[in-house]
Amino acid sequence: MIQAAATVFWAQTYFFTRERKSTLLLTFLLTLMNLGLGLSLSAVSSLSQATESNADLRINNGWVRLLPPVSKTTAAYFELHNLSDNKVKLLGASTPLAKTAEFHRSTEQNGMAMMDAVEAVIIPAKSKIDLSPGGLHLMLMNLTRPLSLAEEIPITLIFENHANLTVKLPVRREAVP
Repeated sequence: MIQAAATVFWAQTYFFTRERKSTLLLTFLLTLMNLGLGLSLSAVSSLSQATESNADLRINNGWVRLLPPVSKTTAAYFELHNLSDNKVKLLGASTPLAKTAEFHRSTEQNGMAMMDAVEAVIIPAKSKIDLSPGGLHLMLMNLTRPLSLAEEIPITLIFENHANLTVKLPVRREAVP
């Protein structure tokens, strides 16, 4: 319940400044504690990893698709913001949840849906890319176990000439509007 409330909280505060988010987060946490729900330090840590990253890169609106337990493949979606003055090259990803993680792009040719692996993704300076259903996305293949609704999956993004970025993305049935 706390993770779900926190996810909604961060989605609603997406357009606030970092300082305003900090104030809102503190108010949110104090409210939870006053309600007697309690909040562990690990929960606070996962809240910050869901939307924060480092000075140059930020992940927002991330999630991993929940599929039936027999499925050995799923996908992760998110916005990746490059706040730096230089382009950034995303080379790959990894997660303990899957033996293989690859970027793929869905397209349609002659009425047939196609999906092709993408070796690298360039994020221009001061811009963002969207990884979304039906377009560019991160395929997680050969899952090591079934997913559970609302659990957080750690994913490490690997960049050329930039520090790796690890985030935790919640498992959902569909994107939050």
